[in-house]
Amino acid sequence: NMKLDRLNLPAVIFKYNEGADSVNKAEGSIEPIWKDTLGAAVTEEEISAVKPTRTNYEFMGWYDKADGGSKVNSIAELNDTVILYAAWREKVAPEGSISVVSKEEDRSIWKDVVNAITFGKIFAKEATVTIEAEDTGRNTGVINSGVDTISYYISDKALSSDEVNSISAWKLYSAPFTVSDPEKVVIYVKIIDKANNETYLSSD
Repeated sequence: NMKLDRLNLPAVIFKYNEGADSVNKAEGSIEPIWKDTLGAAVTEEEISAVKPTRTNYEFMGWYDKADGGSKVNSIAELNDTVILYAAWREKVAPEGSISVVSKEEDRSIWKDVVNAITFGKIFAKEATVTIEAEDTGRNTGVINSGVDTISYYISDKALSSDEVNSISAWKLYSAPFTVSDPEKVVIYVKIIDKANNETYLSSD
């Protein structure tokens, strides 16, 4: 019986490695690779043929640890059963918002480009700008989600998307900052997550 014989032979077992993500489950065939002799090679073609898919994630290959480790393209000699873990790169862009609080009026004007919410402008000499960002993707094993950097740029006029993309003088955001004549400037924000997805926001 081949099945009984295989109990004593090594195999390559594949794990989806989805972490806590119960929503975006991986799909695709994930049968183990069995070898009928000890020390047999497992080729790159055999391993790369196993390709799971998952909504909002890009499959990055098979690794020898659930939380990273090394990428495994082939195995020269299979003497013991090997477990490989899928690595995923999250494709969902981070979210964020810009809060401009007038020092004279002490009230918040929230502008969230993601939800297309805009309020009337405030006219004050100074305002405090607070930027918040979050990345809703969960830990994805090898390539973690989460916000990496928040940068901002203060412009004296509204910019086109091409102009925003060509800004080189981004400043790294670390704490709320003050702007003078807030009604005369537009604040642009760039949020990048650890999987290199980008989101741009504007205070205008």
